[in-house]
Amino acid sequence: MHDWECSVIRIAAVGLISWLLVVSSRPVLAGDTTVTVEPWGATQTHFFDPAKPAGAAADPNTPGDLPGPPVDAQGAPILKPDEAGAAVYKVDASYRYRASGAGGKVTITHVDAVVSGSAVIHLPSGATQQLTDHENGHVTLYRDEYLNSAQKKVLQSIANLVGSQYATNAEADAAIKNALKTRGTDSVTQQMDVSVAKFDRVTNKGKNDLLDPATGKPVDTPAGIAMTKAEWAKAPAAGRAPGRPADDKPQAATAPDPARVFFDPATSKLAFAGDLQIRYASGAFDPITGRGVFQIDPLIAIGPLEGGGTHLSDTEIRIVDEQSGDSLLAGYLLQVACMASSLPDFPGMIQGFLDIPPDFAQGISNTIESDFLARLKSAAALGEQTTFWFFADQPLFDGQGNSLIPRAGVSGSMKIGVIPEAATLLLVFAACVAALLAGRFRATVAVSLQGLRPRQGRRSAG
Repeated sequence: MHDWECSVIRIAAVGLISWLLVVSSRPVLAGDTTVTVEPWGATQTHFFDPAKPAGAAADPNTPGDLPGPPVDAQGAPILKPDEAGAAVYKVDASYRYRASGAGGKVTITHVDAVVSGSAVIHLPSGATQQLTDHENGHVTLYRDEYLNSAQKKVLQSIANLVGSQYATNAEADAAIKNALKTRGTDSVTQQMDVSVAKFDRVTNKGKNDLLDPATGKPVDTPAGIAMTKAEWAKAPAAGRAPGRPADDKPQAATAPDPARVFFDPATSKLAFAGDLQIRYASGAFDPITGRGVFQIDPLIAIGPLEGGGTHLSDTEIRIVDEQSGDSLLAGYLLQVACMASSLPDFPGMIQGFLDIPPDFAQGISNTIESDFLARLKSAAALGEQTTFWFFADQPLFDGQGNSLIPRAGVSGSMKIGVIPEAATLLLVFAACVAALLAGRFRATVAVSLQGLRPRQGRRSAG
C-alpha cells in the first residue's frame, strides 16, 4: 500500500471517529430526566487545637479556645495518624419525580435531580502556609472533579429508572434515592478520592520533598495538581476506544481465567476476588509469574453509556509480591467501562486506562527485577497507553446498565498491557464502527475508498 493511500485512510478514519465523538459528547437525557449541578459551595476553614483529644469541645468560657481535632458523625477521628490537617468534601443530591399508576403498578415517568457540593478544611492552630496550600489543593481537585463529571455520572446513575415499574410509590422513591446515592454521588466522591490519592502521592502528603527529575524542583501543591490533572486528561473517555493488548508490547495476565468479579446490588460495587496471581508475562521466565498478585479496589457500576456499555468508577490498582508483601506496582484505573470484548472468545470486558505514577512517587518498584515491569515502566515514560482489562467468560451488564453477574460471580482473565500505536487504533476502531453500520453505508464507504486507489492489482498490507 502506498504512503498516500495510508494517509487517505487515516484521514477518513480520523474524520469518522471525530464525527462520532462529537455526536456522543452531546448532553444525554435518559428518557425524561434532567440533572442540574449547582456551583461548588464556598470553602469553610475550621481550626483546632492538636493538643486536645479528638472531638473535644471548645471551652465557651475561655476566649479563643479551640475544639480538639475533628471527628465524623460516628465520632471517629477524621485525621489519620500521619495527617496534620484534612479537607472534607460533601456531595448531595436532591430530586423530584413523577409517576403514573396503572394495573396496580407505579411507573416512573420523570426525574429531576439537583447536585450540590462543598468542602470544609480542618487545620491545626498555627498551621503553616505549606499545609494550608496543600489542603486547599485537595479542595481544588474535589471541585474540578465535581464540575467535570457530577452531571454525567448522576445522569447515568438514574438513566434506567424512567419507565421502570414498582409496586408502590414508596418503592419507586426508594429506588431513585438509592440510585442517586450508591451509583451517582458515591461514584463522584470515589473519583475525588482517587484523584486526591494521586495528588498526595506525588506531593508526599504535602511534605513537598519529592524531586521531579523533569524540572529539578520539589513537587509542591501547584505541581502536584498539574501532574494529577495531566494524567487524568490522557485517559480515553470511558467506553469510547475498545482496545486489545499489543502482542509486541509488555503484558501480564492471570490467564487461564482464574480471576472472578462479583457484584453487590446493595452498594452497586464490583469486586475482584479468587486467584489473582499473575500466571503469564510477556518476558520468558519472568519472576513476576507465580509471584505477583493483583489487588484492585472495588469499582462502582454507575450506569449505561450513551454509545453502549456501562460506566464504572475510577479506582486504585496494585501488584504485590506474594513472597515479601512489597508493592511492585501502585497505580490508578481511570475512565473504566464494561463494553463489548475486543477478543472473540469473551462476551464482554472491563477496560480502564492504567495511570502509573512516576518513579519518584514509586508507581513501579521493581524489586524483583521483572522484565515485564521494566518494559511497562518504559512504555509509560514514553507516553504509550497502558491499559487494564478483565476479559469475562459471561456477560456482565445488559444494555441498560443492569448487572447480569450471578451471585457466584463471573470468571475471566485479568490483564494489563499496552494497546497498539494510536494510528493503528484509529484504523481498527473505524473498521469496528463500519462493521456495525448498515450494509448500504458500508458498501458506499468501500466504493469510495476503492475509487481512491491507483489502477493496479491489490497488494497485501504486510
